[in-house]
Amino acid sequence: MQGLMFGKSMKPSMGMVNFVYGEKPEYVCVGDIVCFSRPNKTIRLIHRVIDITTFGIVYIKGDNASEIDCVPFSSIHFKIVKFRRII
Repeated sequence: MQGLMFGKSMKPSMGMVNFVYGEKPEYVCVGDIVCFSRPNKTIRLIHRVIDITTFGIVYIKGDNASEIDCVPFSSIHFKIVKFRRII
């Protein structure tokens, strides 16, 4: 999976516009950067995994964001394996 992603939640690790390359994960680890959707929402976001429960709940936070998201593993679309900063 690849494409352009926009936003400031991952600054300074990533830019405002990035070309990302991802793969469907079998698992994620703390520190991984993932693309996910919040429950009942269609917009996709990129944040970093900060914790994982034994029940498959993944806690995710943007490096430049103040709030923490809590989503089931099934809400993760892909794990970022490489990105190129555009802006």
